[in-house]
Amino acid sequence: MNDASFLRKKVKLPKEKVYVVDSSAFIGGYPPHLIKEKQYAPVTVEEELKDQRSRSLLEVGVKSGDIIIRVPSDRGVRLAEEVAEKTGDIKTLSMVDKHVMALAFDLAAEGYEPVIVTDDYALQNVAREAGFAFKPLMRDGIRNIVKWKLYCSSCRRSYPLSYTGETCEVCGGKLKRARSRRGKRHGFDR
Repeated sequence: MNDASFLRKKVKLPKEKVYVVDSSAFIGGYPPHLIKEKQYAPVTVEEELKDQRSRSLLEVGVKSGDIIIRVPSDRGVRLAEEVAEKTGDIKTLSMVDKHVMALAFDLAAEGYEPVIVTDDYALQNVAREAGFAFKPLMRDGIRNIVKWKLYCSSCRRSYPLSYTGETCEVCGGKLKRARSRRGKRHGFDR
């Protein structure tokens, strides 16, 4: 094989795997010092850490250089919200969850392969829909992508997921979220 034909071939190198760590991982006892890959967390992750042990895990991880704290881009946040809207998890995700997803989008744009470390089912659902791998810590992860619908628990009227009210406009009943039957299951559309 001559040099010219070698250069014409596209050689794909494997992407470097990095972890994006959610607050639920620290709450579950995530040990950043035992992980050899680069690890990132959004600057907002500390907001959800209420107990001393999980705060210490984050603090020690940052001080040792095992955890890199970053502010996600506005573009990453917009992408995270778009995917969460699509799955119907937008109202369930906290700001930290959105920032974890945004950071994953930012790192993917930089050529990394992000893996989200979380026990949060809604965050796992959004991650899977976006095409990111996730790693649960204490609980089993989700198996299928779940699509949600919003409906009135009294009269069964349906509402778009973007609806911001908490009660039905028709009867005043409480709005609830439920799995939509139109989501994908086992790789097939229903």
